[in-house]
Amino acid sequence: MDEKVMKYRKKHRRCKYCLHKILNPSMMGLTPEFYSCQAKDKILSDWSTEHLPRIFCSCYRVKKY
Repeated sequence: MDEKVMKYRKKHRRCKYCLHKILNPSMMGLTPEFYSCQAKDKILSDWSTEHLPRIFCSCYRVKKY
């Protein structure tokens, strides 16, 4: 990944760039898929992962694509 992109993602923390964000699949089609934070064991809504900054998250790590 480009160094410029890495600096941006470290400065502008979002769950969508975080290493700990995972997609939980649906259980036999009965529940919808959802994202969660593996480090904090917390469910993330779609709106929060895209738009809310996580400036105080101590578990944030940039995902390397």
